[in-house]
Amino acid sequence: MRGRQLGRWVCLGCASGCVALLGCSGANNPSPTRGAAGGAATSTTGGAPGSLHSAPSSAGSAGAPQAGSTSASGNSSTGGVGAAAGGASSAASGAANAGAAGMADTRDFSHGSRLVIPQTGLDPVASIYLNGSFPDRTSVDDIDVTTATTFADGPGYPRQFEVSFGMSYLSLNTSDANAAFSTRCLSLTGMFEVATVAVKEDTGGTGAHLSIEQTDGHYILTHDGPGEHQVRVTGTFRATNDATQTCPLLAMGPVAVPIAYTSTISIRTPATLTALPPSDCATPPVMLSGHSFAGLRITMRDDTGQAIYPANASTLAPFDVTVETEKPAQIVEGNEGYASSGIVVTGETQMVRLTTRMGTLFSYQLADASAIDGWELKWFSSPVQDIKSPLNPLDASVTPAVASGKELAATAKLKVGGVPVCTPIVAADVKTTLLTKSVCDIQYEFGNFSFGVPGFVATFLDPAGTCQLELSVPGSNHGQDLSAPLTAILQPAL
Repeated sequence: MRGRQLGRWVCLGCASGCVALLGCSGANNPSPTRGAAGGAATSTTGGAPGSLHSAPSSAGSAGAPQAGSTSASGNSSTGGVGAAAGGASSAASGAANAGAAGMADTRDFSHGSRLVIPQTGLDPVASIYLNGSFPDRTSVDDIDVTTATTFADGPGYPRQFEVSFGMSYLSLNTSDANAAFSTRCLSLTGMFEVATVAVKEDTGGTGAHLSIEQTDGHYILTHDGPGEHQVRVTGTFRATNDATQTCPLLAMGPVAVPIAYTSTISIRTPATLTALPPSDCATPPVMLSGHSFAGLRITMRDDTGQAIYPANASTLAPFDVTVETEKPAQIVEGNEGYASSGIVVTGETQMVRLTTRMGTLFSYQLADASAIDGWELKWFSSPVQDIKSPLNPLDASVTPAVASGKELAATAKLKVGGVPVCTPIVAADVKTTLLTKSVCDIQYEFGNFSFGVPGFVATFLDPAGTCQLELSVPGSNHGQDLSAPLTAILQPAL
């Protein structure tokens, strides 16, 4: 069904009074982004990366008409005391490590391995969305609001795609500042039935065009590039759940609520990509071979430097990413895909970089176990094998008396050339050698998987004995394993 031209508005399903649907008022409700992770991929060896040149920094910016905002988090099994003793810090702290692209990368990646992770997770239906939360409203009468929706234009983003409208829930009178909150709120899930859709083209005066046509019950949006437009939507929200399950129902009768909203549509071409490295990492970070990197946040920005979050772009894998190594290596996506688990590169010590067609996003130093030449090891005792239990630091330079309980635990931070390794340590990185098995041993209690480093390394068996054990990093320090001993006695409870 084609819309009728009404001045500069094109209206789908409108009666002759459609031209009156020009005004609206209310709060701004921006559209959320959507997406899903892609599948696994394997690496290939060799092949020139093309003319990708940028600074070999841990993060940077690239002029790329490509991306939304994505976060790829590591999937290493850290477990145990590591989480209880501090865990990972906020990703925001990684901002200090962000660098600017533009300097030539003189490293040769043409003889290494290469993995292209394709753009995935684009939702086939983009939403011109209405946020159904109205915390300060006490009535369903005259709901007429404004929203804003951004769509990306550029390589990988088609100029014709399906769109949906409306909302999936309705929430009223939930503001904490409202004294009636506890007795007269409304919270419902349901469906939005579209009555009319009207399009007003080129509100920015740049000559841009946008249309929305209905075909077989689907709304198809077509545009010709960057520009500003408006879409006016009217319809009815019909509840599908019992309001009393969440909040007492306001006295309003049957819940079939007329809704109207006007969405400002911005079609924008991303000008740059910026990337932040994992938090608390050096520049460039050092990652261990065979471990997934801890995380990478990529943000799409317009030509003014403002971050944009297009409704037609995935937030998880919104563009092709190429992973390259200087030397032959194995490159795979993490267990749950690149967007959720990052990548795992296995090989000898070398540089790894992640690029888009417009430049380098992220570079890091890959290190194999032999390059690990230092570590910070901390010992603890705990009354029980539970990561939420109290942790009491132990001084390994003496023979500590473990008075708080029978459990011994440890955390460690590995280093390469004095630089802390950015990837999380896993239990398999550290070997536990028990020298007094009759006094202490590793006891695998049911339901507790926090063993090794970080985690619990030994349990006292003999209340009167002295436990001796050693932790080491196999293959480290160029074959001369790093090691650290602990001798502790158990102080019986009074």
